[in-house]
Amino acid sequence: MAVVTKYGTGYRDPTSLKAIDAISRGAELRVIKSRASIANGDNSGSLYYLGSLPSNAKINPGATLWCTAITGVSSAKLGFYYPNGGAKILDTALFSGQTLASATSVTMAAAANSGIATPANMDKFVWQLAGLSADPGGELDLVLTTAADASAAGDVWLELSYAKGV
Repeated sequence: MAVVTKYGTGYRDPTSLKAIDAISRGAELRVIKSRASIANGDNSGSLYYLGSLPSNAKINPGATLWCTAITGVSSAKLGFYYPNGGAKILDTALFSGQTLASATSVTMAAAANSGIATPANMDKFVWQLAGLSADPGGELDLVLTTAADASAAGDVWLELSYAKGV
């Protein structure tokens, strides 16, 4: 082993002329604060649109979902759809198999089957988390999907912060 000097993605290597990607240094931090109501009798497969994210954003793994006890919804997933009611891209990108049946709060990194629980995934762009092979540009819709029928009414709240290059 040796003593080394290395530079992170947020610091320009002084020997390089390459500029730093704006999202790694000086990014704007934005937040989605969204609430959706789930009604007693909403069936499995119901969609709750919680916000839109720039495809070139990076999600804070500390983003949190809270819910009241929504009896019956023992499984839910959070992922991406094309905008304006478009087709599903990857509806399990952020988590899958997460229960909403009891009052809870869960961070994206700690959610059931989290898509951003590893450091490598925490540094991915939204388009990469969505499983796309290239950045489509624009925004992607963030959608909560129930995978079980609701037998009680309740609310979910999402507070999701993300970094966006300037």
